[in-house]
Amino acid sequence: MGDDPALEHAVLQQLRFGPRNRTELAQRAGADDQRVQVVLDELLSRSHIVRRPQDIGLGDYELTRAGVVEAQGVVSQPVAVQQATVAPRKRRPPTRRPRPRRSQVPLTQEDREHCDLALTQLYVHRRIDKTELARRADLLTRASTRGDLREVFEGLPFPVLDLPPAPAGPQKAVVQPAKIAAEPAAVDRELIVNLAKSLVAGLVFTGIVIVTRPSMVILLAVLVVTAGNMFSTYRTWAKKRRSE
Repeated sequence: MGDDPALEHAVLQQLRFGPRNRTELAQRAGADDQRVQVVLDELLSRSHIVRRPQDIGLGDYELTRAGVVEAQGVVSQPVAVQQATVAPRKRRPPTRRPRPRRSQVPLTQEDREHCDLALTQLYVHRRIDKTELARRADLLTRASTRGDLREVFEGLPFPVLDLPPAPAGPQKAVVQPAKIAAEPAAVDRELIVNLAKSLVAGLVFTGIVIVTRPSMVILLAVLVVTAGNMFSTYRTWAKKRRSE
């Protein structure tokens, strides 16, 4: 370990989740850029990380195989508790907080990263030691629901997690309004043509009768024959439709 083992451990833990630049590491570890850069230089010299230059902005730092082993070993192997150099302060008596109701909401990957970051910051600010960090990190690894986080953060500030998505309600079936009446069918083209032929023939004969001025009996006979032809045409068409 280097001169700042707490910050070095925090940087290694953050790089376990993927490449990050110096600014991101400083924000997540709660330290200034200068301290983080010193730690990064130390890790680079030991080949625990590599720097990936970017076209725009700061380069990303990524764990090497040795860095992954180092990051896992720091968490799994407890070491002696380091003595704090800050002035001692009076401890307040622990207040009993009401335990939250055990939640069955599944723990997502984002929740795990957020909780791991919270533990790392508590370690950097010396709220917990490495032994306690290793124990709580192991509990976090085995946690499957948000209710399991109660053991992970026992006696510590509970991290604020995003609200779980609301369960989708039952979808209402869309009821199509019933049709009051069936749409009228298209008029048969054959019927129109045949009726038109009978009507034209009747009009022609009627015109001839009117011009020659015969008796009214002949005119009525022509009209009756025309009407009879049209009715016969309709009956033939209706029978054909019923047979179909």
